Amino acid sequence: MELYEHNRAAYEALVPMLEQHRRAAVIHPTGTGKSFVAFQLIENHPDTRFLWLSPNDYIFENQRQNAGSEFPNVAFMTYTRLLRLSEAELGELWPEYIILDEFHRCGAYCWGTGVERLLNRYPKAKILGLSATPIRYLDNCRNMAEELFTVDGQLCVASEMTLGEAIVRGILPAPLYVTTVFQYQQELHRYQKRIDTLVPQGMKEPSQRYLDALRRALEQADGLEKVFARYLKKGEKYILFCADWAHLQQVKEKVPEWFGAIDSAPRCYCLYAGKPETEEEYAAFLADQSEHLKLLLCINRLNEGVHVADVSGVILFRPTSSPILYKQQIGRALTTGTAQTPLILDVVNNFDSLTSIGTIREEMSDTVRRLRREGQEHLIRVERFQIEEQVEDSARLVRELENTLNNTWDLWYGEACAYYLKHGDLKVPKRYVTETGMQLGIWIQTQRAVYNGSGKGELSPERVEALNAIGMVWGNLADQAWNDAWELAKEYYQTNGDLLVPDSCIISGFDLGKWITYQRKRKKDGKLPSDRAAKLEEIGMVWDAADAKWNRRYAQAKAYFEENENLNIPSTYRTEDGFLLGMWVMGLRKARTGEGKGKQLTQNQIDKLTAIGMVWDGAFDTQWQSAYAKAEEYYQANGNLNIPYVYCTEDGYRLGQWLARQKSAKKAPGKNSNCVMTPERIAKLEKIGVVWDSLD
Repeated sequence: MELYEHNRAAYEALVPMLEQHRRAAVIHPTGTGKSFVAFQLIENHPDTRFLWLSPNDYIFENQRQNAGSEFPNVAFMTYTRLLRLSEAELGELWPEYIILDEFHRCGAYCWGTGVERLLNRYPKAKILGLSATPIRYLDNCRNMAEELFTVDGQLCVASEMTLGEAIVRGILPAPLYVTTVFQYQQELHRYQKRIDTLVPQGMKEPSQRYLDALRRALEQADGLEKVFARYLKKGEKYILFCADWAHLQQVKEKVPEWFGAIDSAPRCYCLYAGKPETEEEYAAFLADQSEHLKLLLCINRLNEGVHVADVSGVILFRPTSSPILYKQQIGRALTTGTAQTPLILDVVNNFDSLTSIGTIREEMSDTVRRLRREGQEHLIRVERFQIEEQVEDSARLVRELENTLNNTWDLWYGEACAYYLKHGDLKVPKRYVTETGMQLGIWIQTQRAVYNGSGKGELSPERVEALNAIGMVWGNLADQAWNDAWELAKEYYQTNGDLLVPDSCIISGFDLGKWITYQRKRKKDGKLPSDRAAKLEEIGMVWDAADAKWNRRYAQAKAYFEENENLNIPSTYRTEDGFLLGMWVMGLRKARTGEGKGKQLTQNQIDKLTAIGMVWDGAFDTQWQSAYAKAEEYYQANGNLNIPYVYCTEDGYRLGQWLARQKSAKKAPGKNSNCVMTPERIAKLEKIGVVWDSLD
C-alpha cells in the first residue's frame, strides 16, 4: 500500500507508540486519507485479529473500497452493535488491535459505555483512534483524545494536523470560498418584524432607515441563479447540504429556477439517512458520467468518513454552529491528491460564524508562522485561499441595524425586571405584551436566540449576567420540554432495559408512552431532527416498535425452550414480566396459517421459531403423537390394544383413558376440540389394532 508522505510519517510515529503505550491517535482533517494509515497497519499484520469500530457501516465500506483490498483479518462493527452485545458475544471477539474510527463519537453516552466495556474486557489490545477533530464542541468542549489516549499522564497522539495546515502544505487543495446575500434576503421580513414589535415608538426611525438601505442594497445584489451561473459548470458534480427533509423538498423545487441557466435539464438526486430508498439515488449520482449538471441534495449523510469522487464543490444550505459538522461538510470538496480548485459556496453565511472559516484562516496563518520559524518554509504551498464576498456592503448594513436595535436594550431589560419581580421568573409567554404595549415575550425569545447562536446580534457578558440575575432560561422552552421528556425516557430505559414503552405509561404525570409514539411518527415522517434521533438511539430507541417487541418475546420463548427442551407452553404460563407467553406462541401458530388476527409471520421469523423447537401443528398434536407412541409400544409388547380404562403406563400416563377418548372422538366428531380424529390418526390407530366399537 502506497501512503502519501504525511500519512507515512503518521504511520511511522504510531507503530512505536502502540508498542510502548498500546494506544495511539491520528488526528488529521477530513479528506487526507487517514483511514489508509489504519489499513497499512492491518496489511502489515495479516495474521493479527483487528476489530474496526465505526459510527455506521457505510463509512467503513466506503473506506475499504477506497483502499481497494479485502481484509479477512478485520471484524467490522458499528458502535451501536457493540453496545448491544451480550457478555458472551463480547467474549468471543478477542481482538488484538481495536480501531476507533471517528473516535470523537465515543463521547456519546451510550456509545462511550459500549467502548469502555470493550476496552475493559481486552486491556492488552492495542488501540488506534482516527478523527478529524477530537473536540466535542457542543458537549462542553470535551477532548476525546485526552479521555481515550492518555496513558500514564502522556497524551498518545502520533500525528495531529489542522485543516488549515493541510491546505498550507498542499495536502488538501485550497478552495474558492464564495458567500452570498441569500440569507440576508430571507431575513428582511424578520428584521421588519423586530422593528415593528420590539422597538418602542419614537425610537423606530434609525432602525427603519438602516433596514430600508439594506433592502435597497439587496435588491441590487445578484440572486442565487446568477451566483450559481457564475461559479458552477455544466457536467460537474456538486453536493448540496440541506437542513431536513422538508427543507430538501423546498430546495429541490427551486432547482429548475436556480440552475436552469447552467443546464436546462440538471440531474437531481437525494440522499437522506432516514430514507433507505434514497440509497439508489446516491448510487446513480456516483455512476452518472453524463454531460449534465449533477446535484446531490443531502441530509445527515456524507458528514464524516465518506469521500465522493469527482465532486467539484459543495453548496452549504444548512446553517450550523458545530465546527465539526461545518468542517465535515466542506471536507466533501477537499480531497488529497486533487489538483483542481474546489468550490465552497456558502449560501447561509456560515462564513459569519467565529467557529467556521475564520478559524481555518487562523490555522493557516499559525501554520505559516510555525513552518517559517522552524526553517521549513519549503513545505508552504499556499498561504491563503480566495474568498469572494458577495455580502460585504450588506453585512455592514446588518451590523449597523443590529446596533440600533440593541440600543434599546436597557429599556427592554427594565420591563423584564418588572416581569420578574411580579412572576418570580422570566418564562414569558411568546405573546405577552406589557402595559405600555411592548411585546416582552418576543424580546425574551430574541435574547435566547442571540445567546444560542441562532439569531443575529451580540450579547455582552455583562448583559448575559444581568439576565441571569433575574432568572433567564437560555434554552429554548420547547427544547427544554423535549429534554425533560428525554430524561424520563432515559429513566424508563435504565429501569426496563428498552424503550418499548406502553402507550398507557405515565411517569410523574407525563404521558411518556404517547410521547415515544409521537417521536417514532416524527422520525417516520422525516420531521425528527437528527440530533434528537441520535439522543433517543443512545438510550435504546428502536424505530420499529412492533419488530422490537416481537424479538423480545422470541428471546423469552427461546429461553423457555433452552430450559424445557420444547415449546409446549401452557396457555396460562407467564414470564417474569407478566407476559402470557403460551398465548403468544398459540397466536403465532394461527398467524402462520392466516387464522389469527395478527400480522403474518415472515419466513425469517418462521425459521427462527422452528430452530427452537416450534411445532406448527400445535401442542395438542405433539401430545397426541407422544400418547400414540406409548400405545404403539403396548401393541408391540402385547399384540393387541385391549387396554382397560384404568390402565396406566410405568411412567404414570393414563393410556386407557386416552384410548377411550380417541374412540369417543371418532364416534362423536367435534365434541372435544382437543381430540380431533383425522383420517391420518384413524389409519395409524387401526394399524396397531384399535377396535372402534369396543369401549372398555
